[in-house]
Amino acid sequence: MVNVDEPDVDDDGLPDDVSNIEQKSNEQRYVEDAFRTLEYRAACLGEIYPYEVGDEVLRIKSDLSELQFLYLFLLACARTRTFKPKKGDADYLDRKGIVQNISDRFEEVSAACLREMISPHGRVFMFGPNSDDRKHHFGSALKDALPILARTLGMAMAPGWQPPSGASGDGKIDIVGVYDFNDTAEGFLVVVGQCASIEDEKSWQQKRQEADFLQKTGTFHCLVFPSPALFVPAFFRSPNGTWIDKNMVSGVIPIDRLRMLKTLANSTSLPDAQAMLQAIGIEVVTVP
Repeated sequence: MVNVDEPDVDDDGLPDDVSNIEQKSNEQRYVEDAFRTLEYRAACLGEIYPYEVGDEVLRIKSDLSELQFLYLFLLACARTRTFKPKKGDADYLDRKGIVQNISDRFEEVSAACLREMISPHGRVFMFGPNSDDRKHHFGSALKDALPILARTLGMAMAPGWQPPSGASGDGKIDIVGVYDFNDTAEGFLVVVGQCASIEDEKSWQQKRQEADFLQKTGTFHCLVFPSPALFVPAFFRSPNGTWIDKNMVSGVIPIDRLRMLKTLANSTSLPDAQAMLQAIGIEVVTVP
């Protein structure tokens, strides 16, 4: 049965009371807005942008640079629904592994970005349970890793803190950057970063809250709260360069695709984005 009250019976994405003329007008306006956005990205990124935009045509450039491959990797990170499996798919486990791989690699790129932000003499650590820093610096068990993290950041454990019940996990902390002034007194410069390789900005809410150290006062005691940062692969800008929705990035330092790429533009140790793309099954084909 067809629900006659359904506003989009023909399932074309538009209300059925919209005429063909209105529909074509809406589609044309959508295309124009899309190309204004693409032209803005090309203008503000210059040689970093891997596409050529002109005459309402988007073409990938040939002989891509490392930064251009990095743009494409961040683009893939912002399209996780392309890789997300559905239960019952024959390759469900493989595709689920790809999504986790994207998340892990995005944290690596975010950490590289934070290293450029924190100064040559600051230190950056990845706190995720699969990271080398957890294995070699903090330890795999979260109950042991958290006190070591506190000392590393010039903090102490809160009085009466309770070790987490889980043996692993990241304690809702993805990456941290610290400048300790070569000093033992409390009050280091600290940035706590959460990495959201999720395309839907409405899903960033949890990550934004986790970056706020007010949520961790039951675990850590600090002289000054760290600066919270949210790393997202989305190009979260309107064509005039402003945030699409300020409410979605409020309360944190937002590091979107534009800021990540500009920050990494002068890096001497870029992540191998081409290898990352290959690891998630993406082959970039350019046209001479």
